[in-house]
Amino acid sequence: MLWVMGFGIIFLLLAVMYAIWGVAEAVLLRRARSAPVQAEGKVCGLVQHRPLMQYEKQGRVPQLAFQYWGRTTGNGAHGVLSIPQAFSRWNSYPCVEFAAGGDTVAWLSKQGGKKGMWSIGQSVQLRYHPDSPEEYFLTDDRAARHAIRMDFVWALVFALVSAALFAVYLF
Repeated sequence: MLWVMGFGIIFLLLAVMYAIWGVAEAVLLRRARSAPVQAEGKVCGLVQHRPLMQYEKQGRVPQLAFQYWGRTTGNGAHGVLSIPQAFSRWNSYPCVEFAAGGDTVAWLSKQGGKKGMWSIGQSVQLRYHPDSPEEYFLTDDRAARHAIRMDFVWALVFALVSAALFAVYLF
């Protein structure tokens, strides 16, 4: 029966981890919303994350933007961490082209969305910090809010499983 308590502890730790991650994402969302520069951009490409570390590119997605996105989001570069994300319906990422500091830049968004949420040529509003335009934030933050909600849903699920396992162990 000791294994039941062990699993209870593991699920409790997962619940705490997801709750902490949800709070961290909420703080990052708040920080992104306060970025000083607002701009309009156009979706120049899309990346669809597929299972088994496959990526389907459509339109124009600069290689530098793709590599930066892979390193900073856990897609591709961190392998195992991005596997659950590949099976989600929220795994389509727009590459947005916009003017920043007199140059035209194109970067992949860290905000995943449902397939069909964006289309090539679509105008989008974004905010960014002048010293790091690659860290832009789309002002339509449905995907970011969805991610935060799901963190707390998973925290609740793991907490309930943990409570059930502790109840089995104690009674």
